[in-house]
Amino acid sequence: NPRLDTRLSRKQLHHPWKIILDSRLRTPANSRAWDAHTIIACLDSASFQRKRALARTGAEIIAVPANTKPGKQLFDRMDVNALLDILGKRGISSILLEGGSYLFTTFTNERAIDEYYIFLAPQLYGATHLPFTYALQYTVTLHQPICETLPVAGEDTNFLLRGYATY
Repeated sequence: NPRLDTRLSRKQLHHPWKIILDSRLRTPANSRAWDAHTIIACLDSASFQRKRALARTGAEIIAVPANTKPGKQLFDRMDVNALLDILGKRGISSILLEGGSYLFTTFTNERAIDEYYIFLAPQLYGATHLPFTYALQYTVTLHQPICETLPVAGEDTNFLLRGYATY
């Protein structure tokens, strides 16, 4: 039950918006992530009762249309470009994506990532245990790639791959 914040005092730092993609609003209402700086993006077809319950937590709900393009879509067909348009109109022009293979491939397939910071661990996490390149539909070239090792206490070495994308 993560807080999804910087873990610094509110007085010390401007905390960024937390944007949680939850197409069917399955995140519990008692999540520690909810506060006045949280936006939950869901499908416009998500349950009205769940929208109302989560709105009471202080989080803002943004209903996004489904993606109707053919081909494999993740996040239950949420239209990522519509979400980015909505966020852009609110002045949010840069986001940090934190997630697994579904999030990575969804945004990459929509050509919505300009700069990559990909953290790789020797283990596969998540319910599906899919590699992060699962379901990529395009060839992505990383320009000026840099690969760094990141030692983690008590674990195998993790890697950071950084670069700029060209589709």
